[in-house]
Amino acid sequence: MNSSIPGLTDIIEEKNEDGSSTFHFDIEDDKVDEFFSTFGLKTNDTAGFQRVVNESLERLLDSYENNESVVEHPSHYRSDSGFEAIDVIEAWNLGFNLGNTLKYISRAGLKNKNREIEDLEKAQWYLNREIERIRSAK
Repeated sequence: MNSSIPGLTDIIEEKNEDGSSTFHFDIEDDKVDEFFSTFGLKTNDTAGFQRVVNESLERLLDSYENNESVVEHPSHYRSDSGFEAIDVIEAWNLGFNLGNTLKYISRAGLKNKNREIEDLEKAQWYLNREIERIRSAK
């Protein structure tokens, strides 16, 4: 299995007698810490991992029930105003670094509440990169 999630080697589906499925996640022994931290969780926080999976599935199902495109217009991309970050980035012609700064600020914690600080740190990284780019151009 080719996964972007550190340590995840396989997902195995087990069919239950009632027709439902149970999924098992195979994780490399030396990557367990990294696997759980990817989701903003402490090592072996299986209850937290279950919550993250359930929230992700609920968002996915909600988007399909509302005829949303999970590719073009996921719910965490929109603010209460109805604007998407990409609309503002393009309207203001912000470019890559400032565009990513705005994107991470506007979506901070919406996709994964446990990663709100990480999102803001990414915004800060892109802003600092733009400041350095401007300084070096002078």
